[in-house]
Amino acid sequence: MHFRKQIRNRIVDILKDANIPRVGANVFSYKLQDTESSRTPSISVYTLDESASKFDEAPRRSERRLNITIEVRDKHPDDDGTLADKVDDLSNFVERAILSDPFLGTWDNHNGEQDWLVDDTVITNTEYQADNTGEEYVMHQSITFSVEYKSDDSIYAQELVDLKSIGYSIETLTDDNVNSNRIEGLVIFDE
Repeated sequence: MHFRKQIRNRIVDILKDANIPRVGANVFSYKLQDTESSRTPSISVYTLDESASKFDEAPRRSERRLNITIEVRDKHPDDDGTLADKVDDLSNFVERAILSDPFLGTWDNHNGEQDWLVDDTVITNTEYQADNTGEEYVMHQSITFSVEYKSDDSIYAQELVDLKSIGYSIETLTDDNVNSNRIEGLVIFDE
């Protein structure tokens, strides 16, 4: 399973375990469509984008910054001014649940040890959107979290055959480009 999926799944688990009032089991690991407004109040967790840069050369590891949006959605039959407050209250629960453990818990690092799942999690943006469907008002608040982690890219090279030997040939030339010496050999690496 890719680390992005592990991170999304962990965030969904954290939010479900937080028992956010009125949300219940309406926490999803994908963006809800507007046609799913019956599932409110609700929380959606989805990935926007990810950037990466080389962190280590051998073994190859990347430092990654994953932008995850947690969208809080609620509805009300009329715009009596309380809908924005309700969405802010739900968002407060979301922020507290995620930021109470910015490492998103631990995981088995395949060496028999426990390690942090990610290096850090911070809020980078919040956006609001209100829709009037004619029958009800729906408000979305999208909170973007930047999740920093390191990935072991050497796992993608596991199918490569190990280097066991190298053959070589060296020629030295005189000033008039005539071969004067040729050396050939084989280097065998210990296993």
